Amino acid sequence: MRADSLHCFYRLSDAAQPSLDGLPVFKAKPAYVNNRSCLLNFIAVFGKARLSVLADHVCDATYEWLRDVVPHDSIVRTEHGNGADTFLHAVRLAINLPSSTPCFFCEDDYLYTPDAKQVLLQGLALADYVTLYDHPDKYCSAGNCRGGAVGNPLVTDNSEVTRVYITDSSHWKLTNSTTMSFATTAGCLKADASIYDLYCSAGYPHDFALFRHLITQKQRRLISPIPGRSTHGETLYLAPLIDWEAVVQASQTYHSALYTA
Repeated sequence: MRADSLHCFYRLSDAAQPSLDGLPVFKAKPAYVNNRSCLLNFIAVFGKARLSVLADHVCDATYEWLRDVVPHDSIVRTEHGNGADTFLHAVRLAINLPSSTPCFFCEDDYLYTPDAKQVLLQGLALADYVTLYDHPDKYCSAGNCRGGAVGNPLVTDNSEVTRVYITDSSHWKLTNSTTMSFATTAGCLKADASIYDLYCSAGYPHDFALFRHLITQKQRRLISPIPGRSTHGETLYLAPLIDWEAVVQASQTYHSALYTA
C-alpha cells in the first residue's frame, strides 16, 4: 500500500490531563506521556496529511493548541464525553472512503517508533487488522499479574500460541486481541460496523471482546509486529524492548528542528 493513501483518525480528549483540567490521573503514566508529547510524536512519524483529529470535550486552551499544531480543517471538535462514542464517530468518517483505503484509528496516549508508518502499511498487506502495539498481556498468563498488570485469559506459560510472518521491515505474529488503536481498510470497517456498535454501545469500548468476536466469528486476522512499533502510555503496559522516553526525545528534536529551520 502507498504511504500517501493512509488516513489517520486521532482521538484526543482532556480526560486525565491534570495540567489542563485539574482532574486526577486515573492511570499512572510516565512523565513523558501526555497529550502534547504523544501528538507531536505521532505527527513526527505519520505527518499531517489525511489526518483527522477528533477533539472530544476539550477545553479552549487545548483547542487553540491543536490549531497551532495541525491544520484547522483537520480538527473535528465533538462533545461525546466518552471514548466509545468518539471511536464510533471516527468510524463514521472513515466508512465512506473507498474500500481499499487504509485507515488508522489512534488514541491520544500512544507513542510510535520512527519506522511505524512503513511497518503498519506492510502489515495491512498480510492481515485484515493490524496493531503496532505488542501488548505485554500477551506475555502474562491468565490469573497472573506482573507488578499489577493483568494477565490475558488466552495466554498460558506466559506466551500465546501463534504463527509468525515476515515483511521487509519486521517479523509479525497473529495475536488474540488488542486495544482501540489499530489499522484496517475502509472495506473491513463497512463489513464489521455492526460489531463495533455492539461492543461500543455502553460508553466504553470493550476492546478484548470486540476483537475476539472479529477473530472467532468473522475469521478476521489480527497481527502485531515483534518487537512492537507502538506503546500504550500506561506505565504497567509499556510495550517491551523499546526505550520509549528516547522515542519521545527524538520526536521533540524533530519538531525543534522544524521550528528553527
